[in-house]
Amino acid sequence: MGYSADQLPVERHLTQLRVRVERDLGALIPAQPDTAWITRYFGRPRWRRREQAIARTFCLPARQMLAGGKRWRPVLALLFLELLGAPHGPAARILTGIAELCHAGALMIDDVEDDSACRRHQPSVFRRYGKAVAINAGGLLYFFPFLAMVRPPVLTKAQQAEIFGVMVRVFSQAHAGQAADIYWPQALAGARPEQIRREGLEGAVLQMYADKTGAPLAGIAETAAIIARAKPALRRACRAFACRLGVAFQIVDDLMNYQCGGKGRVGAAEDFKAGKMTLVIARAPALLPAPARRQFDAVFFNPPARRSAAQRQRAVRLLRQYGVFDACRRRAQREYTQAFARLCRVFPDSRARRSLAGLCAQVLHGCGETMRLPAGGSAG
Repeated sequence: MGYSADQLPVERHLTQLRVRVERDLGALIPAQPDTAWITRYFGRPRWRRREQAIARTFCLPARQMLAGGKRWRPVLALLFLELLGAPHGPAARILTGIAELCHAGALMIDDVEDDSACRRHQPSVFRRYGKAVAINAGGLLYFFPFLAMVRPPVLTKAQQAEIFGVMVRVFSQAHAGQAADIYWPQALAGARPEQIRREGLEGAVLQMYADKTGAPLAGIAETAAIIARAKPALRRACRAFACRLGVAFQIVDDLMNYQCGGKGRVGAAEDFKAGKMTLVIARAPALLPAPARRQFDAVFFNPPARRSAAQRQRAVRLLRQYGVFDACRRRAQREYTQAFARLCRVFPDSRARRSLAGLCAQVLHGCGETMRLPAGGSAG
């Protein structure tokens, strides 16, 4: 893939940020924690702790989950700091930890909920270490970045309290979104298509995306704004952009489940097989003609048919034939383009803004289909 002369500095900058993120994450969780590290984060013991217990049931599973990640969330966090004019001081490590470690913890537990065998091209943590280890380590990853924030303290008490408040709120919202994600396969059991569709599917799916994916990104943006001591208007602008980016990303991520092989090839469609509600499923009734919709419903609303690879592929071909994937891709493009245009009204052109646009282009082009996104130097 070639880059123009104007893009090269952006690519170099993003690479430099990823290197910093890797270094910071490696320093946060060692493979073999010593007594000093354990005491720093978990307090001085009254009796005795076994270092190997923490190494084997927290540090090793956490490092496995962190291996191979794209790191775009912590890079996004650092770009928000730059956009707000703040340096990459000691607090940046806390920000990258919140962005990546909390996400890793959510993935660990999500794999248990979905009974996922693999994650990032290797066995999922619960398949390798067991469910008890995955749930405990995943939960600890939610809290761990905040231990790093206060031991030793690098932010004021007021900043710490504000960040705690923001993240408790967005974690709660993310769990509400995950509750909706869990709900839909259960709601489909024995339901007729018309019953499900009376519930205003598209709006419900987009709100689920805003809760489970948009809210954590908005929390990252707000945390960066708190660290940078940004004005309220700038904080609101970053938060709003991050939430809509999360919605756009989730749409694209769901599309990858169907067509990461590109045109002419049907992906695994594991979400379809599990009966998960996505924008693809919500948009299908409006775009499929009646005969095709009946064929589609006969598969999606029938668990044995969903489990048949041949029937699943026939249903997915209908989605492609009648433009459902294209419609979802256009919605993702609209979410991002409008959000970025609004951000550009608040923040002038800068390397940080161009790098932010470059990062978003990488993230949203993930399913092998090109979307027309605005360049970083203009509002589009």
